[in-house]
Amino acid sequence: MCAALVLVTVLGVSASGGRLTGILGVDDRTPVDADLWPWSAIGRVNLPAGGFCTGAAIGPRHVLTAAHCLYDHQRRSWLAAGELEFVAAGDGGREAHGEDLVFALDDATFKDIAVERPSRNWAILIVDRDLLVRPIPWRVISASDLAGLLGDGRATLARAGYSEDSADRLSAHIGCDMAGISDLDGMMLHGCDATLGDAGSPILLLRPGGEADLLAVNVAVQHDAEASLGVAVPASAFDEIARRTVRRNGFLPSGF
Repeated sequence: MCAALVLVTVLGVSASGGRLTGILGVDDRTPVDADLWPWSAIGRVNLPAGGFCTGAAIGPRHVLTAAHCLYDHQRRSWLAAGELEFVAAGDGGREAHGEDLVFALDDATFKDIAVERPSRNWAILIVDRDLLVRPIPWRVISASDLAGLLGDGRATLARAGYSEDSADRLSAHIGCDMAGISDLDGMMLHGCDATLGDAGSPILLLRPGGEADLLAVNVAVQHDAEASLGVAVPASAFDEIARRTVRRNGFLPSGF
């Protein structure tokens, strides 16, 4: 299960007037109840210029999102944590303000994380209070094990986020496909619909009994002569740093 990235469009920050991209054929996104877990742990990462991306709570005050969302192209620098806020319906729709940011590499440039080493395209926003949501545990899984779970119906793949065309309503593509692993930096390729605003949204493994695992962070769309596919940073890329970061606050989601 291996494919090369031919041409990648990084999913941008949602703002008024943008052209939608990343819908892979028929639009399979449908609204979900943002008060029910795991959807309740997914929210908007609001940016100072008025746009937003999507993030998911992975710890009591820890929100996982796409790093490229946090780059200010006008200033040519990364945004500060204090310029960001996280809002999730499951948290009562209250604003949680940023206190700290953790990147894969603190001195990475936008080109580093968006083009040359896309597995660095993730960030953890630490907010100023405990979130009133159950975090989503992340899971490192091999492509073959994932294919087995999906193939025999023991689990379902999904992606959920706040899209530009439904900024106040959480939507999800449930039942999308795992397409393979990229030759470039081991990125996950998938068939889940996503568009502007959905950068940073989680790729989820939904399991029986209402359980879920976060497998990857959606960041881009791959285009080639045959098809377009979603591109996501797999949990293996952030697992070690995320464990250290969340454990520093004396907490890990159940299962760790």
